[in-house]
Amino acid sequence: MALMPVNRTVLGIDLIDSGSNPGYHLDVAAQKMREFTETALAGREIAKADAVDWQHTGDGLLAAFPQEMLGNLVDATQLLDELAAEHNRWHKPDVRLRICLGIGPLPTHEGLHRTNIDCARMLDAPVFRTVLRQCAQAGPAEFNTGLILSAKAYEDVFGGPYTDLVKQSDFSRITFQHKETENTAWIRVPGFAAERLTAFAEPQPLPEPVTKPEDKPGEATRRVAASSAVNNTVNGEMNGVQAGEIHGGVHFGDRRRR
Repeated sequence: MALMPVNRTVLGIDLIDSGSNPGYHLDVAAQKMREFTETALAGREIAKADAVDWQHTGDGLLAAFPQEMLGNLVDATQLLDELAAEHNRWHKPDVRLRICLGIGPLPTHEGLHRTNIDCARMLDAPVFRTVLRQCAQAGPAEFNTGLILSAKAYEDVFGGPYTDLVKQSDFSRITFQHKETENTAWIRVPGFAAERLTAFAEPQPLPEPVTKPEDKPGEATRRVAASSAVNNTVNGEMNGVQAGEIHGGVHFGDRRRR
């Protein structure tokens, strides 16, 4: 009988809108992301060598650490936000990041593993992208990173005093669905209150169409009728006249029959 693999804390990071950067900035943004990540981890006494798995994913990375490092990894996301903010204040290209943290069993051998897949689904969840896009529009100078935390990681890390820099009250609960994955998670965006994130995650109502006076029901028919009406003003006597306003006598038929 096979034994269950050990639980790991999985960290996923992805550059936001990296493809919109000009070619000469693509490598710079990716390099800065890796540099900031290692610096932020070191700020919580985590080294790249502590990772049991570290994979570059083009414009991002996916790494796995011992489960007990979860609290420090959550705090490291705050340091990562501060590093990105300082860079974005003075330099180009902008480095804005989507970050996810999850917990689950992870075998030591390479391959497609459920925990990694779930983390990737969270990172790319449409509702998470929507919230971050709303944050970027509402406060472009304040928005630098967003974190999505799995329900299991959230329960574990805030089940005790395991963080120093990140507060539980910073998080807003969401439900997401992406491909075959449907689950709940918790999101945090430094500089944005949890209540605001909740509002951003709610479906936005479609704007009501503006109805002009001439577009009211029946108005078109009345306009056609009015435009087709014959408006002749007659002063004196005439025969076979169609008129909207008549002054004088009107005779129908052959007067010779009188």
